[in-house]
Amino acid sequence: MRGVLDIAIITYGVAIRAETFGQCIDAIQVIDVTWAGGTVDGESDETVEKKLKAAQLPLVVPGLLDSAVDAEITFAFASNAPLEPDCAVADIRNGSGEIWSCLKCRSRRRRTSR
Repeated sequence: MRGVLDIAIITYGVAIRAETFGQCIDAIQVIDVTWAGGTVDGESDETVEKKLKAAQLPLVVPGLLDSAVDAEITFAFASNAPLEPDCAVADIRNGSGEIWSCLKCRSRRRRTSR
């Protein structure tokens, strides 16, 4: 496709590099990929909830409140992983560049010169 520079299979997907973001999106829409089962293949809401309940510590209620508490609490840990696929846009000009990505990290601006 016009503008597509590289396509590579990575650990958990397919990476597409193109001259523009729009050309990447166009390539994503026409790529034909057959996915294999992942790390949670065969899991459901019910099986995940069962594992969460088995792993959580019991709720400790002070003796004074035993009769007043009638609740079941399930805490599902939520990771800080981004929900969107890994992607980045890089603007490289005159020996420096700026990268926009969905990474969660501390931002640090760094300039280098040669």
